Amino acid sequence: MLSKKTKKLITSAILSLTISLSFLGTSITEVKAFDRTKAVYELKNARTYEYTSSYDISINRDIDYARGEIYLGSISSTAHQLDTTPFRATMNGESLKIFNSTKNSLEEKEKELLAKEMDNSSNKNKTFGIWQQDLDGNFRLYVYIINATSGFNKTLKISKEFISGDLDYGLYKKDTKEFSDKLKEVLNSPYDKSDLLRIYKYDINPEDGTSKIPYGEKEIIDKTKEVTKNCTNDMERVQAIYKFVVKHMDYVTDSEHSNKGALSALKYHEGVCEDYASLFIAMCREVNIPARYVHGLSGVSGNHGWAEFYLPYYGWIIAEPTVKNLKTVNEEYLQQAIMKFVGNYNQNDDFIPSHSVAGYNNNEDRYHSKFPYISATRNKTIVTIKGEPIKSVVYNQPFSNYQERIDSVNKLLEIAKNTEKEEDIKEARELAQTLIDSEERETILKQLDYIGKSDELKSQIGTLVVDLENSDTIDTNKFEELKEILNNAPEEIVSEFKTAYDKVQKRYEIENLIKETEGNLTEENLDKLSNLLDNANIEDKYKLSYISKYDKLLNDYTKKVEEEEQAKYAAKLQAATKAVEKAENSKNQTDVDNARGLANSLKATDKSNLNARLDEIQKTIDDKKTEEEKQAEYQAKLQTAKKAVEKAENSKNQTDVDNAKILVNSLKETDKSNLNARLDEVQKAIDAKKTEEEKQAEYEAKVQTAIKAVEKAEKTTIYEDYISATKLVSELQDSEIQTQLWDRLREVKVDIGRKEEATELVKLAEEDNTETNYNRALESINRLRDNELKKDLLNRLNNVKSNIDNTNAKKEEANKLVSQAEKDNKEETYNKALAAVQSLEDDQLKKELLTRLNNVKSIIDNNSKKEDVTKLVEQAEKDNKEETYNKALTAVKALEDSQAKKDLLNRLDKVKVNIDKIKTNTAIHLVQYAEKYPSISTYNNAKDAVNSINDGNTKTELLNRLKNVEIKIEKLDEETKTHQFIDYVDNLVREAEKLCTEDAYKKALEQAQKIEDIQSKKVYINRLNEVKNNIDINKETEISPIKTELDKLEHTINSINTVNKNDMLAIKEKINDLKDTKERQDLIDKLNNIENKYNKLINNPNYNKLIKYNTWNNIVYKESKDKTFAVKFNKNLNSNNISENLYLLDVDNNFEKIHTTINIKGETAYITADKLSPGKKYILVVSDQIKDSRNKDLKQGLKTFIQIVE
Repeated sequence: MLSKKTKKLITSAILSLTISLSFLGTSITEVKAFDRTKAVYELKNARTYEYTSSYDISINRDIDYARGEIYLGSISSTAHQLDTTPFRATMNGESLKIFNSTKNSLEEKEKELLAKEMDNSSNKNKTFGIWQQDLDGNFRLYVYIINATSGFNKTLKISKEFISGDLDYGLYKKDTKEFSDKLKEVLNSPYDKSDLLRIYKYDINPEDGTSKIPYGEKEIIDKTKEVTKNCTNDMERVQAIYKFVVKHMDYVTDSEHSNKGALSALKYHEGVCEDYASLFIAMCREVNIPARYVHGLSGVSGNHGWAEFYLPYYGWIIAEPTVKNLKTVNEEYLQQAIMKFVGNYNQNDDFIPSHSVAGYNNNEDRYHSKFPYISATRNKTIVTIKGEPIKSVVYNQPFSNYQERIDSVNKLLEIAKNTEKEEDIKEARELAQTLIDSEERETILKQLDYIGKSDELKSQIGTLVVDLENSDTIDTNKFEELKEILNNAPEEIVSEFKTAYDKVQKRYEIENLIKETEGNLTEENLDKLSNLLDNANIEDKYKLSYISKYDKLLNDYTKKVEEEEQAKYAAKLQAATKAVEKAENSKNQTDVDNARGLANSLKATDKSNLNARLDEIQKTIDDKKTEEEKQAEYQAKLQTAKKAVEKAENSKNQTDVDNAKILVNSLKETDKSNLNARLDEVQKAIDAKKTEEEKQAEYEAKVQTAIKAVEKAEKTTIYEDYISATKLVSELQDSEIQTQLWDRLREVKVDIGRKEEATELVKLAEEDNTETNYNRALESINRLRDNELKKDLLNRLNNVKSNIDNTNAKKEEANKLVSQAEKDNKEETYNKALAAVQSLEDDQLKKELLTRLNNVKSIIDNNSKKEDVTKLVEQAEKDNKEETYNKALTAVKALEDSQAKKDLLNRLDKVKVNIDKIKTNTAIHLVQYAEKYPSISTYNNAKDAVNSINDGNTKTELLNRLKNVEIKIEKLDEETKTHQFIDYVDNLVREAEKLCTEDAYKKALEQAQKIEDIQSKKVYINRLNEVKNNIDINKETEISPIKTELDKLEHTINSINTVNKNDMLAIKEKINDLKDTKERQDLIDKLNNIENKYNKLINNPNYNKLIKYNTWNNIVYKESKDKTFAVKFNKNLNSNNISENLYLLDVDNNFEKIHTTINIKGETAYITADKLSPGKKYILVVSDQIKDSRNKDLKQGLKTFIQIVE
């Protein structure tokens, strides 16, 4: 939706436009743009499209600024195209910065822009745009590059979005060549076209002062008079001119007469689309029919021009004269073609519009874009599909473009919000409903629905907030409903519920992230969840629950990492083993070396086993070598080791010493001894440089590293972490700390062995909450060492135990409530029992309890249904119609067996006899009529009636008589039978259109599909599709008002206001009149619930007094820890017995009185009540007994509806 800053304020749907045009000294001012059309159009097969034109712009020299001028066109005011955005410009994909100025002329705006931006010489190649609208309504974009440098190269893209689809202007009767009744009415109505003719009379090329559509040319005037001499109205003249143009012209693209205009087309009989359209327009204008030139695209990218002419009521109507093949067709075909190309619009088969509007003139300079100092390459202008198909767009054209319609809707919405008057709301809604089916339209309609319903809205929001806050898991549907309401609610209501909503939203975010993490267990998601929980300002009970789930996910992740590490190690072991096997087969030194490198990265046992096998191979390889080869290899190793020792001697670096030692230790003893002696000297030199403090610091660092590794192993109990810690501890000096670390690692090793069993048993207990599973898991956990893992598993198991205890308690309570419900057979005890049973986990006990409750509900429902069912039987007796009989029979059969049920069934049997008699008499009459006037229609009507009666002699006789009628019909010729069948189908379709019922629709559809003529079949199928749409709309139209009435009735009862029993009965009658559907049953159920609450209310001993009390505004109260809330009065309350006369009633509990403590301080009453519960509804009552001399102004008691939120 557009922001308020960018909305245009349009004061009325009937707009006038002041245009000042000046062509060759002729000035036109204060001209009415055009009479706003009243026709309602429907775009079918509609889609959203993007119209795009682009330029590759480059600059090959340094210059202070360069300017480009681009002609674009205008925003569409054509019926088949709704422009939904203005022109938009981007440079290399980023929005072009538009320079806004209060100046009027381009020269003044340009001067202001350059003065502001050119001073900053360091700001190179900065781009700006200035929009200018010509006097004829078309737009130009002036592009500026400030401080331009050589080498500038960017792509300028200009686009707008629009909706288009197939459109029938409704000028012709379907399947005939006649004008429609509405068109005839319009053509016979007077209309002043002078203003329009003056505006579109001048299409001058400002460069040479010539016009391609001249006015007053004798040759055109004479030919127009000749062509239209026998015409009696404007539409006949349009058709005559159209026929002349298409017959007169040849389409020639390379002719010297192409693009020369109307006069050239008349003289030389040839040209292109511009010439066809220009001649058509010029001739229309000469007989005072407003016409204009339209330019744009045909298909994806083809430049094209066509015409539009104007008729009152309809507005501008498309005419496509450039149809080459019509020059040689006969008169009948040409007349059919006119119905297709004049006043009818269809897209191409590929759903790309055949006529995309860019603008409305034929000036030559619209094709020229001027770029001083700029090299520009214009790319193809194209149209592309955006988004999914739109079912249909129903609209009228009271605005020059679609954006004006949206802006006006928003203006009316603001007015309705400010006034809250029903007429303003209605006006805004009626216009909003003409918008396309979109999210923006739905948002506006919802905002209109909320106007003036602040109390109901607060109550609805408060109920949702309370439900969500008290739910262990946020219900997605309720949250989205709350979010949507608040997105469209007034700002003051949103502010009131902001804190509560923020908490619910945070919980919703956490729960969704938990679900996401469960499906995608990664360290990143765990970190997000941890941060979210750390910063979450929510209730402790929910936070602790989420933290527990987080801990479980963390443990699952740890296990997952461990399994991945095991898998990685298994892959390493497999790769090393294969390498050893390869070396065993090849006996190749390189393979041995590669295998040994892989083996040395394994765990000790695997490493030892594989190296033993490699040693055997190495021995075999060595045995095969000659003495000279062995000596050569050794000398190479010796040289490498010597170089490493020399490097260490020069660098005095510990790392170099350690690397050299590794190489030296693989040499023969003598060489090893000599080189190690040299390395010892180097080591002494390095050590000599270290102070005792440094050595101690180094060792302390090693100790700390080892301790951290042990701590990590204790926390994760991952085998790899245990091995890493073992290596680090083994490198420490023999000491007490090393001993302690070894002890801790032994515990870790034990835990690693035990944790899997304990974890699996806890998981089993969580999945199946039984005492046996709980005890087994607890026994396993108790064997673990005290650490985070044990703590986590115990927490999880405690939750299991709580679940088991809660489940047992809930089962016992549910059983008691069901027994009470069976005893009472009352709605109240039934509902309590049902709520308790439904909260249980699914098991055999729950099934048994639900079965028992179903029996209770049957008894309750049967008692409440008897009265309604009796009324339905009485209606059936009165009507003697199949529909009311079936509705009554269904209702009676639903009752439990009893004498009353038998009596009602006997009464319905008599109704059925009467209905059968009526149907039989009707069938006899229709058979007689078919015998007298045999046709397919009379035969089928009679046959349908006969088939609907009971089997018997009468039915047999009538069917035999119909066989004779059928024989007569079969003797008819095929053409007559076809004609009669179509008449029969036409009658069925008319009946479906009249009745608008499913049965009539299906019957007509079945027969329509049998029509062999494809065109005729299509016509009837389309009409039946309209019937189906109307049936669906009628359903919603019937249901929605009743829902609204029920909501109002429920709110009236909750707030203890007067209920008109007749209103309740009227609603019940409306529901009973509906067809038997799920929606009807839902309404019945809701009404039953409301009636139950109403019956409880009127049985309250104080009802007659309370109903007379004045009503305050509703209160949504946030629960406090001390269960206290404040109520402000407009005067001091000083009554000594205030506590007795100011009290609370529990709306959800039979309107019972709740004990309260009242403290008065001036004008404020502080009310404390222990039973206040979030989500509950209450009535605060100020009794009329508070009337002493100090409160004499209180003439009547007061009451207010209170919603408690946490």
